[in-house]
This record gives sequence, C-alpha cells and structure tokens, in this order.
Amino acid sequence: MLKSLELKVPPIIQVLLCSLFIIGTSYLINNQSSINLYSLVLSSLFFLLFLFFCISGVVEFRKSRTTVDPRDPLKSSSIVKGGVYKYTRNPMYLGMLFFLISVCFYVESYISVIYCLVFVLYMNKFQILPEEEALTEKFGSDYSLYKSNVRRWI
Repeated sequence: MLKSLELKVPPIIQVLLCSLFIIGTSYLINNQSSINLYSLVLSSLFFLLFLFFCISGVVEFRKSRTTVDPRDPLKSSSIVKGGVYKYTRNPMYLGMLFFLISVCFYVESYISVIYCLVFVLYMNKFQILPEEEALTEKFGSDYSLYKSNVRRWI
C-alpha cells in the first residue's frame, strides 16, 4: 500500500498541506496578535532561500531542456549537474523545506518544525528514493557517480 504513494503526490501539494498544518497548529497554540521582528527577519531570510533554490533549480532544468515534473523521472532527458546542482541533488525540494521553515518563523509556531521533519521524511521515502531508482535505471553509472559526489539535501 505504501508503494502506491511513490511519485503520486506532487511536492507542491505536500508543501501546501504542511503549510496548512503549520498555520493550523499556530492558530491552536499561539494567541499572539503581533509578529516579533526577529521572527519576521528569519522568516524573510528563509523565504529568500526558498526563492533562490527553487528558481535556480528550475532555471538549470530549463537550460538542460529536461522535465521539471517530478512524478515521472523517466521522462528526464539528462542529469542536471550545473549551477546549484553541484551542491545539492534536490535544490527545489530544499527550497520547499526552506519555505516551510519560513512559515514556521512567520507564524511563530516553533513546535510546527515537526511538520518540516515529516516533509523531509516523506520526500525521502516517497519522492526522492523512487526518483533516484528511476534515474539510476535510466542513466546508470553516470547518475551513481553524481550521487556519490553531491549530497541529497545539503
């Protein structure tokens, strides 16, 4: 049954669901009416990191003329190794994690960081591992070498 979740739920939907849980938890726990300046600054910093990693990842995919749709990794036409992909194999997913952290800081619900952990665990199990299996099948030792030289997240 769990195998049926692999590559099915688009990461953007996962981020939206986690964001709703973060905001909902904040609503239930916090009863503050103003935003702390430090929380706003940290939220803004993580939001900028989100933008950087997601936009950089998409730009590199477009340059390589390969698909950005993560649901069918076999549609990939090449292994993207340039730009931000020299440092992380999953910059867009890393950016999405930074977005969730940004939301946690913005709503000042630090307990909600647990949803960020759930996002990472879900992504590893049901998105990234199946993607890596498919890419290894398609690109063989070239992808295996890339995996051995570049970290999954950071």
